[in-house]
This record gives sequence, C-alpha cells and structure tokens, in this order.
Amino acid sequence: MATPPYPSYVKGGEPSAPPPGYGPPPPAYGGSAPPPAAPYYQPQPQQQQQHGSKPQPKPKTSHGLFGSLSSIGRDVAKGFNSIATEASSVYSRSVHGDIVSQLVSGTTIILISRMSGRSLEILQGPDGRLMLDAACQDSPHVFNNKWLVTKMGSWFHLSNYNNFLAIEGGNLVVAMNVDHSRPPPSSRFKLHQMEHFLLLESAITPGQYVAATERGEIKPPAASSNDKFSHFGVQFVTTR
Repeated sequence: MATPPYPSYVKGGEPSAPPPGYGPPPPAYGGSAPPPAAPYYQPQPQQQQQHGSKPQPKPKTSHGLFGSLSSIGRDVAKGFNSIATEASSVYSRSVHGDIVSQLVSGTTIILISRMSGRSLEILQGPDGRLMLDAACQDSPHVFNNKWLVTKMGSWFHLSNYNNFLAIEGGNLVVAMNVDHSRPPPSSRFKLHQMEHFLLLESAITPGQYVAATERGEIKPPAASSNDKFSHFGVQFVTTR
C-alpha cells in the first residue's frame, strides 16, 4: 500500500491540509469517524482604543515579596487548572474499562495526549523526514493520526500505513517497514494502563515511554517516565 503524502509540520501553527484530491482513509481504516477533538480557540486580539475615548486605567501591580509570591501562585494554579481541563476532556473522549485487552491485531485507534488534549500524528518535517507530535486536531479527513494495532505475543506495534511508531536511540521516531509480518524491533511496545489512560513503554529499552508536553511537543523517551506526560486516552476507529 502506497504511503500518501503527510501534512507538513509548521512550528507554532497548524499543519497544512492534505493535498487536493486526497480522499478518506483506505478500507483498512474504515468505519465511522471518531468524534472531533475539543475545539481550539485562538485568543482574540485586543481592540484598539478609539480616538478621543477615555484611556483605560492601568492594572494595579503587586509589590514586594508577598505580591510576587501571590502572582507565582496564581500562575501555577492556572497551569494546574489547564492540565485538569485537558485531562477531563481526554477522559470524556476516550474508552474506559480494560483498554489493553481490547487492543487486538487489526484494531485502529487514535491516541490522545492527556497533556495536550490532541492526538499523536505523523508529519513531514522541514527536512522532508517524517516526525511526530501530539497536536493533531481530529476531523473526518485526517488520516495521519490513525494507528493500526498489531499484537505479537506480549508486544504491540502501532503503524500508520507502512510507518511504525518506534523508539530508537532514546528518541521517538517513525520507522518505515513494508512487511507488517516482521515489524522493526524498535517498534515493540509494552502497554500499561493507569487509571483510564494508556502508557506505551519501549520493549527494547524499558523505562522509556512515548510522552508529550502541553504544547503537543514530543518528549524524548530517554527523559520520560510513567508520569502524566506519558498518559494517552484511546479512541477506537475500527475494532475486531
């Protein structure tokens, strides 16, 4: 099966749309599309002050040590609230129960990062090589965030067309392999469940996990652990 062109990665922005004429995923990825991810709202620019209008008073600033500590506390609280909101959103859009037992060969899934609230996807980097992030906002025409499960014994492999999710040299990479009966060893994963989230640990280098930040950037597996950055909700696209 030929691999379609992947969307381009644009740092700080949304990936470009698929090329004109590209249709929905092939039959192997059939079935009804999953519900779209939570909408992403861009902050609205502040309106310019009209000529002659009364200037707005400047906000009061905190002074001294206690004022600084109070400001830091508010920023930390905002961060925790944002993470909690994303986790709640991922939870509501994911399957529950015993997730690992439902992942059999031929199942197609979407992995939603607990931290970013968006899904793991393959993109084409500026140098032409394939890369990954967890910033995909799902839609019925998105194909590059769908992962086909192949189970071999106690190991799991995840692929998008002929491109396998893999950990090599402490980094999360895309490993191409056209023979799905013999996936690359670096694409072997042990799957764990913590609460209602799935964790993907390298079977070759234990202790290294697939992980993403709040911005959807991939954390190096060599610097990861089984913390919240490694938690992914699961949506089923097709089941067996």
